[in-house]
Amino acid sequence: TMQGSAFLLILAAVCLHGVYGADLKYDDALELMLQDRADQDVLNAFRRENEQADLEGVIPRKLMIKINLGVLLLELSKAEPDIEKAAAMLEECAKISTEALQLQPSNSDANANRAAALRGLPGGKGDWRAGMDSEAGRPDAAPAAPPPTPPVAAARVMVEDEEEDEALTF
Repeated sequence: TMQGSAFLLILAAVCLHGVYGADLKYDDALELMLQDRADQDVLNAFRRENEQADLEGVIPRKLMIKINLGVLLLELSKAEPDIEKAAAMLEECAKISTEALQLQPSNSDANANRAAALRGLPGGKGDWRAGMDSEAGRPDAAPAAPPPTPPVAAARVMVEDEEEDEALTF
């Protein structure tokens, strides 16, 4: 019947959302990020994991999660077409990275994430979005140089390993 088919489609959508939506686990989200398939669901999983790590209070784990969340926020901000949303991601990255630096002030990954976020914010030293629209369409304007890409913690992602933490480059 038509109602039965509609029910099955809704059930399938709910099941798929359960796999890739609100129930996305951090390890799966990290894998999607490493495959360059990060989206809002991946970001939400990272945020939930950060909250959980804060509650648990295990310093190395908190540090790792905050660094990874910072990298993800930087990456997603680069692809975000809405400048206000991108700026909000960069502000969140700067905040999360500052929290990581409070845990370990000498952490180079957290420092790189924070620096990249601050440079990328509107008005920042390396604002890669500055002038995106201001020069567009002017026939006398010289071709714009490609905007610089902010360093993303040297493109390093910390991955939990049962024996030790290791840094992966992607």
